[in-house]
Amino acid sequence: MVQESNQHDQEMQGVPQTVNDKSSLRSNPKDRFGSKKVSVTKLPAIGILHGSMGMMYGASQYDSYNWRGNAVIASIYVDAIIRHMLAWFDEREEIAGDSGVTHLGHIIANASIILDAQATGNLIDDRPTGGTASRELSRLQELLKELLPRWEKIKAERSK
Repeated sequence: MVQESNQHDQEMQGVPQTVNDKSSLRSNPKDRFGSKKVSVTKLPAIGILHGSMGMMYGASQYDSYNWRGNAVIASIYVDAIIRHMLAWFDEREEIAGDSGVTHLGHIIANASIILDAQATGNLIDDRPTGGTASRELSRLQELLKELLPRWEKIKAERSK
């Protein structure tokens, strides 16, 4: 281990080192502008890596960037996302049997294709007309505020 550390130190000679004590440094003028831009470092690298594995599997089956020259039907990709989510969540299956890629990686890949197709004008938006899920979720959240205390009371009485 010490030998590895010395080897690493030798390899790092000539490489500028970072400054640990930043109290004497002034702010870089670019920081003011850069901090207002989309930060691509906020998406965890692990998501990028597993999403890339899903994309690589797709490329091996259908060619790289095949969706760029073809229409993307939204519901086909949403169906795939839901199937992968159900396998991961309900069946507790980590890896898709056909590809060897994580289900979560496939979800990231499919969602990325939908976003890309939407941005490039290749998306066939076959979503149903607007539903009421958001309103119903809000209504149910309010109902739960009433029901949860009642359920807790019933549970407490049963455990006596």
